Amino acid sequence: MNQLRKNYDLYALIRALSGVSSFLENEDNKLLELANRRFYESYQSTPMWPRYLLSAQPRTITNQIVPFTQDGFHVLGAGTTAVNGLYIKNSSLTNSTVSYTKFDTDDTTALYSLIYSGSATTWNLIAGAAGDGGATQYANTTSTNSSSGVEEDATISETGWTVSSGDSPAPSVRDLSAVQEFMRFHRAQPFLNNSSVEFDFFLQADGAHVMNVSSDNDTAIYVTYKKQITPAYISTWDLNSAKTAALNDVTLIPNEFFHYIAHATYADFLRMDGQHDKALVEEQTAEKYLANELEKTDQIMNNNTVRKRFHTYVSTQSR
Repeated sequence: MNQLRKNYDLYALIRALSGVSSFLENEDNKLLELANRRFYESYQSTPMWPRYLLSAQPRTITNQIVPFTQDGFHVLGAGTTAVNGLYIKNSSLTNSTVSYTKFDTDDTTALYSLIYSGSATTWNLIAGAAGDGGATQYANTTSTNSSSGVEEDATISETGWTVSSGDSPAPSVRDLSAVQEFMRFHRAQPFLNNSSVEFDFFLQADGAHVMNVSSDNDTAIYVTYKKQITPAYISTWDLNSAKTAALNDVTLIPNEFFHYIAHATYADFLRMDGQHDKALVEEQTAEKYLANELEKTDQIMNNNTVRKRFHTYVSTQSR
């Protein structure tokens, strides 16, 4: 499901379906717009694409609102279990770079922090507050620092962490993604061993308003959601016939969308050219490809519990 294809392959397939060796420049531009339309359409066809689904991720909740975006990290899988949890951005800098801290339930006491070491590409996960010089629990040498404290310039690698004074295994450190669609909210970590209280919610301009929680006691909540596309569009066709260009997000197409986008874009191109009967045939072919991929996703989700919810009298009261 997580296989990616170069957009050169997508362009080449559309070209093959058209029976031409090349398109005019203005046609290339139109094809790009049509392909992006179909990309977004396939992405929106279900909230359950495994590529974009994240479950049981901790987020900050303030005045019953969980925002669509949050600058922070989810640390998970560490042998020192106390390390695992939500790390939020500090207001101060460490070695001229932003840092992130996991707080106790009082939201004041710093338990652990993610800091830039000040040396090359090394980030450390330390005990205590960012500036306290606590013992390094885990380290990563494949990250980068930021420029003058601009957090957007800093990257913390999800994998590649090594054990220092913490217990094995080393954790994964996952950046909090922007939310496209909220799906479920739980008070404690769900889908683990015990059941967890689940909350109803509704959407508003600044995020999800979660019902039946106490803003005095509940300052973190576990969210299951569909993340936004990054990037949102194919910015340009990669026309390198040798296919030696670097594999990056700009030139990659999710495999589960690939054939649908190709045939649907070709259908749009035929429609633009006035060939409506041929366009209808290609549209039907595209829909079959998408339906097959959606069926795979439905089969997986029907056998699991991420999308299922049991309603009781207590869980449906708003008070």
